[in-house]
Amino acid sequence: MVMVTAAVLGTEVVSVVNPNVVHAASSIEKDDITGGWYEQDIRELAAKGIMLGEGNGIYAPNRAITRAEYANLISKSLNLPSGNATFKDLNNAHPTLHEGIKRTASAGIISGRGNGIFDPNAPITREESAIMTDKALQYKGIKGKEVNIPFKDQHQIYDKTFVQRLYSLGIVGGNNNNQFMPKSSTTRGESAAVINRMLHVLSGNGPGMISTVLLNIPFITQGNTMLCEGASLLQALHYKGVTKQTLTSFVNTMPKSTNNNPYNGYAGEWRYNVDGTYQGMMSAPLIQWAKNNGGNAVDITGTGISNVKNEVQKGNPVVTWITYNYATPQFKKMSWGNAVWNGHVVTVDGYKPGYIHVVDPVFGSKWINETTFTNAFNTTGMAVSVS
Repeated sequence: MVMVTAAVLGTEVVSVVNPNVVHAASSIEKDDITGGWYEQDIRELAAKGIMLGEGNGIYAPNRAITRAEYANLISKSLNLPSGNATFKDLNNAHPTLHEGIKRTASAGIISGRGNGIFDPNAPITREESAIMTDKALQYKGIKGKEVNIPFKDQHQIYDKTFVQRLYSLGIVGGNNNNQFMPKSSTTRGESAAVINRMLHVLSGNGPGMISTVLLNIPFITQGNTMLCEGASLLQALHYKGVTKQTLTSFVNTMPKSTNNNPYNGYAGEWRYNVDGTYQGMMSAPLIQWAKNNGGNAVDITGTGISNVKNEVQKGNPVVTWITYNYATPQFKKMSWGNAVWNGHVVTVDGYKPGYIHVVDPVFGSKWINETTFTNAFNTTGMAVSVS
């Protein structure tokens, strides 16, 4: 839900206060969104004619948005067809919003408060906007995963499945206190961010490909051990609900190599670093480790970053072999083959245009430039999907 400065974009601005007034962009010298966290979202929506300003560079990003305005944003964003659905109190809304309300209702995205009442001028709450946004995505054939959400006040959400699905797609989040605040109103700036993220999801990279996915798997540190493979696998198994073991107990089920060949099991010392020795394991014993704990894992080595993203879209975290801190690979000849001497293992649990989201057992959860990640990943192309 975003407003944009048409002045900067060289477009016209239609006043929300008086929608019949059109202001030439050249007459506007400044606006009230420059430098705000919502600026980019508002500008993108304004450029598409989805969110309009109030004239003279005013977009009022901190003003509460109404149910009618949000429905209209949804209608414009999806370019919904004309519809005949209506409400008893439709005329209470500004005339310029009537068509958007009717189109959104006809598409099944809004249904009102019951008894034919939509309450168009009431500020929309955060949970109401989540419901509309989720239904808008489903209208376009996209349904997020019902993942766990971290919000302290999630028990206050009327139906948290809507929020869970949007959270899995990276569309909604909480405040600095880890609260969703479902009953609170939402601002124009916040709405711009949600609508723009929804549009990014809808502009996927291929048939059926969602452009933004985030599973938010838990972070498990490897501590001072050498168990980046184990911690990465355990993070995925925790997310899948297979086990809640600690890394300390999980290691008891780890396949170990009897000849220091990492293709047969964990090679070398796992508790601490030993200079001059290879310490780690490859995909086959990692899959066996998952099975030892009741998990299901599939080797997708060699199928590329696109398939890694496909697995994540299905809700499957992917354990991937990369280089430590995405550095240039260093190789050393071993009896079993070439070893990546500065190798590392992380779990991929999300992606968005230009970025891959990893949960790194050393550095934690972070977005990594996709080219940077892919270059490190392509060193071996080794990956295991945990389903």
